[in-house]
Amino acid sequence: MDTRTHILQCSFKLFLQSGFKAVTMNQILDASGLSKGAFYHYFKSKEEVFEEIVNQFVLPFAEVDYSKFDQTSLRGFLNDYIQQLKDSTKELQKAEGGELDFNFMALIFEVLRVFPGYRDKFVALHDKEVKAWDKVIKTAQKKGEIKNDIKSLTLAHVFVNNIDGLGIRLLVKQSFLQSHKELKKIMDDMYAMFAV
Repeated sequence: MDTRTHILQCSFKLFLQSGFKAVTMNQILDASGLSKGAFYHYFKSKEEVFEEIVNQFVLPFAEVDYSKFDQTSLRGFLNDYIQQLKDSTKELQKAEGGELDFNFMALIFEVLRVFPGYRDKFVALHDKEVKAWDKVIKTAQKKGEIKNDIKSLTLAHVFVNNIDGLGIRLLVKQSFLQSHKELKKIMDDMYAMFAV
């Protein structure tokens, strides 16, 4: 592992544990085992480290290529979605070195506080997700997989907002990987409500 990556991983752990504001430069230096001079060779400030963590770990978790998911059925799309969420969580855990929990969600909200400009990025990612769900729901309605009397965009918002809300609620009581199983069961039950 190169030094820059080492700094990012050590800092990521600290920010997850304590939050951006509470973490000090001395804690980052202690955790990384670097001198100030060595640290400043790679980063100019704690803010710069935090922003790089956002770009390398947080945004990639939210940036999903929905075109790789099953586009022929809502059931297949939903299964691919849950699997991708699980795979992304495992990748994040490798970077963080532990089990992700609610602190990761709290970190996302802290990103929006520290870097308000990222709000537009998160909104764009949300809009992209809704469009992906809308597209596959329209296909599912045309094929008769799900009921056709609900607007596809409305149903897309129902799925996306339920996944977001359930994800947060489940994370309050357990880790990311534990929550996937329960999230999948709930989403399967929700799918069954709309299936023909």
